[in-house]
Amino acid sequence: MGKYIADKSAVLLKTEAAPGTYEEPTVVVPLERGGDMWSPEFDKDDFDPESGHHGSKETIIITDFATMPVEMKLKMPSDHTMITVALLACGIVSTAVGTTISYTYDTNTQGTCSLMQVGQRVTTRAYGERGDFGFSAEVGKAVEMSIGFKGMFKEQVKLGAADADNTIPDTPSFDAVYMTKNCAAYLVNGTQAHFTKVEFKQGADIGTPKDTCAGASWTKDVKPELMVSMMDDIDNAQSFNDLKNGTQFSFVIPFFDINGNKKWEFRSPKCVAIDHKTPKSEGLIAIERTYECRKVNGDDNWELVAF
Repeated sequence: MGKYIADKSAVLLKTEAAPGTYEEPTVVVPLERGGDMWSPEFDKDDFDPESGHHGSKETIIITDFATMPVEMKLKMPSDHTMITVALLACGIVSTAVGTTISYTYDTNTQGTCSLMQVGQRVTTRAYGERGDFGFSAEVGKAVEMSIGFKGMFKEQVKLGAADADNTIPDTPSFDAVYMTKNCAAYLVNGTQAHFTKVEFKQGADIGTPKDTCAGASWTKDVKPELMVSMMDDIDNAQSFNDLKNGTQFSFVIPFFDINGNKKWEFRSPKCVAIDHKTPKSEGLIAIERTYECRKVNGDDNWELVAF
Protein backbone atom coordinates (compact mmCIF):
# COMPACT_ATOMS: atom_id res chain seq x y z
CA MET A 1 0.00 0.00 0.00
CA GLY A 2 1.21 3.53 -0.78
CA LYS A 3 2.48 5.58 2.15
CA TYR A 4 2.69 9.02 0.54
CA ILE A 5 -0.56 10.99 0.64
CA ALA A 6 -0.82 14.16 -1.44
CA ASP A 7 -3.80 15.87 0.20
CA LYS A 8 -2.69 15.48 3.81
CA SER A 9 -0.21 18.30 4.22
CA ALA A 10 0.32 21.83 5.46
CA VAL A 11 2.33 24.79 4.22
CA LEU A 12 4.18 27.18 6.53
CA LEU A 13 6.15 30.35 5.87
CA LYS A 14 8.24 32.92 7.68
CA THR A 15 9.68 36.30 6.73
CA GLU A 16 13.45 36.14 6.31
CA ALA A 17 15.38 38.65 8.41
CA ALA A 18 18.12 38.58 5.75
CA PRO A 19 16.69 37.88 2.27
CA GLY A 20 17.98 34.55 1.01
CA THR A 21 18.83 33.16 4.47
CA TYR A 22 16.57 30.26 5.44
CA GLU A 23 14.52 30.48 8.61
CA GLU A 24 12.34 27.62 9.83
CA PRO A 25 8.73 28.62 8.94
CA THR A 26 6.19 28.95 11.74
CA VAL A 27 3.05 30.52 10.20
CA VAL A 28 0.54 28.08 8.65
CA VAL A 29 -1.00 29.34 5.39
CA PRO A 30 -4.74 28.51 5.09
CA LEU A 31 -4.53 27.01 1.61
CA GLU A 32 -7.19 25.17 -0.37
CA ARG A 33 -6.88 21.39 -0.50
CA GLY A 34 -5.73 19.83 -3.75
CA GLY A 35 -2.36 21.42 -4.36
CA ASP A 36 0.52 19.28 -5.62
CA MET A 37 3.40 18.06 -3.54
CA TRP A 38 6.34 20.34 -4.29
CA SER A 39 9.04 19.33 -6.73
CA PRO A 40 12.23 21.33 -7.30
CA GLU A 41 13.25 22.40 -10.78
CA PHE A 42 16.78 21.45 -11.84
CA ASP A 43 18.99 22.83 -14.58
CA LYS A 44 19.56 20.60 -17.60
CA ASP A 45 22.44 20.83 -20.03
CA ASP A 46 22.78 18.75 -23.21
CA PHE A 47 26.04 16.98 -24.01
CA ASP A 48 26.10 16.08 -27.72
CA PRO A 49 29.54 14.81 -28.69
CA GLU A 50 30.70 14.09 -32.22
CA SER A 51 30.23 10.39 -32.81
CA GLY A 52 30.07 7.76 -35.49
CA HIS A 53 26.92 6.40 -33.91
CA HIS A 54 23.49 7.80 -33.20
CA GLY A 55 22.26 7.93 -29.63
CA SER A 56 25.36 9.57 -28.15
CA LYS A 57 23.52 12.65 -26.83
CA GLU A 58 23.27 12.92 -23.06
CA THR A 59 21.37 15.24 -20.73
CA ILE A 60 23.28 16.44 -17.69
CA ILE A 61 21.23 17.20 -14.55
CA ILE A 62 22.73 20.00 -12.41
CA THR A 63 21.17 20.10 -8.95
CA ASP A 64 23.30 22.79 -7.26
CA PHE A 65 21.13 25.66 -8.47
CA ALA A 66 17.71 24.03 -8.04
CA THR A 67 14.77 26.40 -7.74
CA MET A 68 11.41 25.94 -6.05
CA PRO A 69 8.35 27.46 -7.74
CA VAL A 70 5.24 27.29 -5.52
CA GLU A 71 1.66 28.12 -6.47
CA MET A 72 -0.66 28.95 -3.56
CA LYS A 73 -4.43 29.27 -3.76
CA LEU A 74 -6.70 30.19 -0.86
CA LYS A 75 -9.95 31.93 -0.04
CA MET A 76 -9.32 35.54 0.95
CA PRO A 77 -9.74 35.64 4.74
CA SER A 78 -11.73 38.35 6.47
CA ASP A 79 -8.90 38.58 9.03
CA HIS A 80 -6.11 40.38 7.20
CA THR A 81 -3.43 39.31 9.70
CA MET A 82 -3.59 35.77 8.31
CA ILE A 83 -1.96 36.88 5.05
CA THR A 84 0.26 39.77 6.15
CA VAL A 85 3.46 37.68 5.97
CA ALA A 86 2.57 36.21 2.57
CA LEU A 87 1.80 39.67 1.14
CA LEU A 88 5.08 41.06 2.47
CA ALA A 89 6.95 38.48 0.40
CA CYS A 90 5.17 39.99 -2.63
CA GLY A 91 6.49 43.45 -1.76
CA ILE A 92 3.12 44.46 -0.32
CA VAL A 93 3.47 46.28 3.00
CA SER A 94 0.88 47.18 5.62
CA THR A 95 0.37 50.62 7.14
CA ALA A 96 -2.11 51.67 9.81
CA VAL A 97 -4.42 54.44 8.57
CA GLY A 98 -6.83 55.43 11.31
CA THR A 99 -8.89 52.35 12.14
CA THR A 100 -7.96 50.58 8.90
CA ILE A 101 -4.86 48.83 7.52
CA SER A 102 -3.63 49.84 4.07
CA TYR A 103 -1.78 47.26 1.97
CA THR A 104 0.22 48.72 -0.93
CA TYR A 105 3.13 47.65 -3.10
CA ASP A 106 6.48 49.17 -2.12
CA THR A 107 9.17 49.24 -4.81
CA ASN A 108 11.93 49.46 -2.21
CA THR A 109 10.80 46.52 -0.08
CA GLN A 110 12.85 43.46 -0.98
CA GLY A 111 11.38 41.10 1.62
CA THR A 112 11.43 37.35 0.99
CA CYS A 113 10.24 34.35 2.93
CA SER A 114 11.17 30.76 3.68
CA LEU A 115 8.58 28.09 2.86
CA MET A 116 8.01 24.57 4.15
CA GLN A 117 5.54 21.92 3.03
CA VAL A 118 4.96 19.19 5.61
CA GLY A 119 3.42 16.04 4.17
CA GLN A 120 2.65 12.77 5.88
CA ARG A 121 6.02 11.26 4.88
CA VAL A 122 7.96 14.07 3.23
CA THR A 123 9.03 17.61 4.15
CA THR A 124 10.20 20.12 1.53
CA ARG A 125 11.95 23.41 2.32
CA ALA A 126 12.71 26.47 0.20
CA TYR A 127 14.17 29.90 0.84
CA GLY A 128 14.60 33.32 -0.74
CA GLU A 129 11.02 33.11 -2.07
CA ARG A 130 9.42 36.15 -3.70
CA GLY A 131 5.75 36.25 -4.69
CA ASP A 132 3.28 37.56 -7.28
CA PHE A 133 -0.18 38.35 -5.86
CA GLY A 134 -3.63 38.22 -7.42
CA PHE A 135 -7.30 37.66 -6.62
CA SER A 136 -10.52 36.68 -8.36
CA ALA A 137 -13.99 37.70 -7.15
CA GLU A 138 -17.19 36.37 -8.70
CA VAL A 139 -20.80 36.73 -7.57
CA GLY A 140 -21.98 33.74 -5.58
CA LYS A 141 -18.45 32.61 -4.71
CA ALA A 142 -15.85 33.44 -2.10
CA VAL A 143 -13.00 35.68 -3.22
CA GLU A 144 -10.00 33.56 -4.19
CA MET A 145 -6.40 34.67 -3.68
CA SER A 146 -3.37 33.35 -5.49
CA ILE A 147 0.35 33.83 -4.88
CA GLY A 148 2.97 32.46 -7.21
CA PHE A 149 6.32 32.13 -5.42
CA LYS A 150 9.77 31.72 -6.95
CA GLY A 151 12.84 30.94 -4.88
CA MET A 152 15.60 28.47 -4.10
CA PHE A 153 15.24 24.79 -3.19
CA LYS A 154 16.82 23.87 0.15
CA GLU A 155 16.02 20.23 0.79
CA GLN A 156 13.44 17.46 0.62
CA VAL A 157 13.41 14.92 3.42
CA LYS A 158 11.57 11.61 3.04
CA LEU A 159 11.06 9.46 6.10
CA GLY A 160 12.50 5.98 6.36
CA ALA A 161 10.42 2.84 6.62
CA ALA A 162 10.88 2.67 10.40
CA ASP A 163 10.06 6.35 10.99
CA ALA A 164 6.70 7.52 12.33
CA ASP A 165 4.64 9.84 10.14
CA ASN A 166 5.20 13.58 10.35
CA THR A 167 3.06 15.67 12.65
CA ILE A 168 1.14 17.92 10.28
CA PRO A 169 0.07 21.29 11.73
CA ASP A 170 -3.62 22.15 11.62
CA THR A 171 -4.61 24.81 9.13
CA PRO A 172 -6.42 27.62 10.97
CA SER A 173 -10.11 28.09 10.30
CA PHE A 174 -11.35 31.47 9.09
CA ASP A 175 -14.23 33.36 7.49
CA ALA A 176 -13.98 34.16 3.80
CA VAL A 177 -15.17 37.32 2.00
CA TYR A 178 -17.54 37.83 -0.94
CA MET A 179 -19.02 40.32 -3.35
CA THR A 180 -22.43 41.43 -2.15
CA LYS A 181 -25.77 42.40 -3.69
CA ASN A 182 -25.48 46.14 -3.09
CA CYS A 183 -25.97 48.50 -6.03
CA ALA A 184 -24.28 51.43 -4.31
CA ALA A 185 -21.19 49.57 -3.03
CA TYR A 186 -19.17 49.29 -6.23
CA LEU A 187 -17.94 52.52 -7.77
CA VAL A 188 -16.35 53.55 -11.07
CA ASN A 189 -15.37 57.22 -11.27
CA GLY A 190 -17.54 57.73 -8.20
CA THR A 191 -20.62 56.37 -9.99
CA GLN A 192 -22.21 53.10 -8.98
CA ALA A 193 -21.62 50.14 -11.28
CA HIS A 194 -22.33 46.44 -11.02
CA PHE A 195 -20.13 43.48 -11.88
CA THR A 196 -20.34 39.73 -12.32
CA LYS A 197 -16.63 39.11 -11.91
CA VAL A 198 -13.48 41.04 -10.99
CA GLU A 199 -9.90 39.81 -11.34
CA PHE A 200 -6.69 41.51 -10.29
CA LYS A 201 -3.12 40.54 -11.15
CA GLN A 202 -0.08 42.21 -9.66
CA GLY A 203 1.87 41.16 -12.74
CA ALA A 204 5.18 40.74 -10.94
CA ASP A 205 8.21 39.66 -12.96
CA ILE A 206 10.28 37.65 -10.49
CA GLY A 207 14.01 37.08 -10.93
CA THR A 208 15.72 34.01 -9.46
CA PRO A 209 19.47 34.14 -8.79
CA LYS A 210 21.97 32.01 -10.70
CA ASP A 211 25.12 32.39 -8.67
CA THR A 212 27.72 30.29 -6.85
CA CYS A 213 26.52 32.02 -3.69
CA ALA A 214 22.82 32.25 -4.50
CA GLY A 215 20.78 34.72 -2.47
CA ALA A 216 17.13 35.70 -2.74
CA SER A 217 14.70 36.15 -5.59
CA TRP A 218 13.64 39.68 -6.42
CA THR A 219 10.94 41.60 -8.27
CA LYS A 220 12.17 43.07 -11.55
CA ASP A 221 8.98 45.02 -12.22
CA VAL A 222 5.20 44.85 -11.79
CA LYS A 223 2.38 45.48 -14.26
CA PRO A 224 -0.86 45.51 -12.25
CA GLU A 225 -4.02 44.86 -14.25
CA LEU A 226 -7.71 44.76 -13.34
CA MET A 227 -10.24 42.78 -15.37
CA VAL A 228 -13.97 43.43 -14.83
CA SER A 229 -16.96 41.58 -16.26
CA MET A 230 -20.48 42.97 -16.38
CA MET A 231 -23.71 42.80 -18.34
CA ASP A 232 -24.07 45.40 -21.11
CA ASP A 233 -26.98 47.57 -20.00
CA ILE A 234 -28.01 51.18 -19.59
CA ASP A 235 -26.92 51.42 -15.94
CA ASN A 236 -23.38 50.28 -16.65
CA ALA A 237 -23.13 52.63 -19.61
CA GLN A 238 -23.15 55.51 -17.14
CA SER A 239 -19.84 54.30 -15.74
CA PHE A 240 -18.26 53.01 -18.95
CA ASN A 241 -19.01 55.66 -21.54
CA ASP A 242 -15.56 56.21 -23.03
CA LEU A 243 -12.91 53.77 -24.20
CA LYS A 244 -10.66 56.23 -25.99
CA ASN A 245 -6.96 55.65 -25.45
CA GLY A 246 -5.81 57.24 -22.21
CA THR A 247 -9.28 57.75 -20.69
CA GLN A 248 -8.91 57.20 -16.96
CA PHE A 249 -11.19 55.36 -14.55
CA SER A 250 -11.05 54.96 -10.78
CA PHE A 251 -12.36 51.81 -9.08
CA VAL A 252 -13.63 51.04 -5.58
CA ILE A 253 -14.46 47.35 -5.11
CA PRO A 254 -15.34 46.19 -1.58
CA PHE A 255 -15.58 42.64 -0.22
CA PHE A 256 -17.81 41.59 2.68
CA ASP A 257 -18.09 38.72 5.13
CA ILE A 258 -21.11 36.42 5.03
CA ASN A 259 -22.97 38.75 7.43
CA GLY A 260 -22.55 41.79 5.17
CA ASN A 261 -19.74 43.49 7.11
CA LYS A 262 -17.13 45.18 4.91
CA LYS A 263 -13.72 43.59 5.47
CA TRP A 264 -11.68 44.60 2.42
CA GLU A 265 -11.78 47.29 -0.23
CA PHE A 266 -9.74 47.32 -3.43
CA ARG A 267 -8.98 50.81 -4.74
CA SER A 268 -7.23 51.91 -7.90
CA PRO A 269 -7.25 55.62 -8.80
CA LYS A 270 -5.97 55.59 -12.38
CA CYS A 271 -7.06 52.74 -14.65
CA VAL A 272 -6.83 52.80 -18.45
CA ALA A 273 -8.52 50.19 -20.65
CA ILE A 274 -6.17 48.09 -22.76
CA ASP A 275 -8.52 45.28 -23.86
CA HIS A 276 -12.24 45.02 -24.59
CA LYS A 277 -14.39 41.95 -25.30
CA THR A 278 -18.15 41.41 -25.63
CA PRO A 279 -18.84 37.71 -25.05
CA LYS A 280 -22.30 36.19 -24.76
CA SER A 281 -23.47 35.08 -21.32
CA GLU A 282 -26.82 33.40 -20.69
CA GLY A 283 -28.16 34.88 -23.92
CA LEU A 284 -27.12 38.42 -22.96
CA ILE A 285 -24.26 40.58 -24.20
CA ALA A 286 -21.53 40.82 -21.59
CA ILE A 287 -18.58 43.18 -21.34
CA GLU A 288 -15.07 42.19 -20.31
CA ARG A 289 -12.52 44.95 -19.98
CA THR A 290 -8.94 44.79 -18.83
CA TYR A 291 -7.37 47.89 -17.33
CA GLU A 292 -3.82 48.86 -16.50
CA CYS A 293 -3.60 50.15 -12.95
CA ARG A 294 -1.26 53.11 -13.44
CA LYS A 295 0.54 55.13 -10.82
CA VAL A 296 -0.41 58.70 -9.95
CA ASN A 297 2.51 59.37 -7.63
CA GLY A 298 4.96 56.66 -6.62
CA ASP A 299 3.61 53.24 -5.64
CA ASP A 300 -0.08 54.17 -5.63
CA ASN A 301 -1.22 52.06 -8.61
CA TRP A 302 -3.58 50.17 -6.30
CA GLU A 303 -4.42 49.62 -2.66
CA LEU A 304 -6.11 46.96 -0.53
CA VAL A 305 -7.70 48.36 2.62
CA ALA A 306 -8.55 46.02 5.52
CA PHE A 307 -11.34 47.05 7.89
